[in-house]
Amino acid sequence: MKQKVVQIIAPCWVNKGDRLMIESLHRTLGDKYYFPIPLWNMVPASNFWSVSNFAQMGFQGIKRLAQTTFNGKPEVFLDASGYQLGDPWKKMSTALSMRLTFYQYYKKKGVKIILLPQSMGPFNDPLIASTAAGILQLADLVFVRCEISRAYALSVGCPEHKLFIAPDYSNLTPPIFPESPEAWSDSVCLVPSMRMMDKTTEQTSTSYLDALQQFIRLIKKHGLNPFFLIHQAEDMKLALEINRSMETPIQLVDPEPMEAKGILASCRAVIGSRYHSIISALSQGTPVIGTGWTHKYQSLFDDYECRQFLLSSYDSAAIEDSLAKILDEKIRASLIETLQKRADEIKGQTRKMYNMLTETIDS
Repeated sequence: MKQKVVQIIAPCWVNKGDRLMIESLHRTLGDKYYFPIPLWNMVPASNFWSVSNFAQMGFQGIKRLAQTTFNGKPEVFLDASGYQLGDPWKKMSTALSMRLTFYQYYKKKGVKIILLPQSMGPFNDPLIASTAAGILQLADLVFVRCEISRAYALSVGCPEHKLFIAPDYSNLTPPIFPESPEAWSDSVCLVPSMRMMDKTTEQTSTSYLDALQQFIRLIKKHGLNPFFLIHQAEDMKLALEINRSMETPIQLVDPEPMEAKGILASCRAVIGSRYHSIISALSQGTPVIGTGWTHKYQSLFDDYECRQFLLSSYDSAAIEDSLAKILDEKIRASLIETLQKRADEIKGQTRKMYNMLTETIDS
């Protein structure tokens, strides 16, 4: 008997967090269902309409067609877009409207639609709200990552009986550790994000750049080694820009997703701006100082009971104080204990999500 075909929709290939999510799906469900090649966005969202993106997606589509011709057509779509329904993604409104039409077509054919854990909202823009409402009402099951996203989903008419809160499932993807993990123990990882530049005010983006430079100087003063880890392709430009502004550039690494997770587990601390880099660190007990541009960061730090380490101010005193606290051995030991406890509990919630997911797929 052939396995049920389950099609993954809308992750981004160049985003390490998205690839960690897909790896989690394959490792948890790959023995039970057949997964064709995901319907990837092959470049950053900012370049969605590029010729390169559609050429690469077309090539993947040919492979996917061959897979589904042999193994059968998909009976379920898993929407793996981590955060695309909400006002900050207004530039993607046409693409999201196309996705709604796509879902409407396949829903009539009896294909189930499940939205995997993601962030949502706000929905002040009428077009964004209308598209989100259509997708959420079509779905058979909707998972959101936090109470705030749940409230936004309800605000545009998502039926409450099919709406559930569940963590981001990349937390179950195992790391690949460096050959010598101890070599990273005196290093502090900085994960930059272009979203802190293009989704914030000009004042915040300028302050963010200054903050990263200050963190680098302070880390060196503490006798530790700062380095950049690239978690999405477009962030490379930002890291290079900061390095050019520094008297002494710092190391820059761009590993594969599971290797990145291993490095994040091995270093002393993380200064993180990419959502999944923060999850990878916190879920393995690595202390994080975070920056964020939307509610998903606040909710994530609340989940791990360390909201005090999500920066609300980029002034010099706040930056210096946060780093001093996270490197203080007494504070650090207590924080790691809390993170490890919460990580176990949150991974349990992810497993419950997977149980609900398989029940819906099989029903």
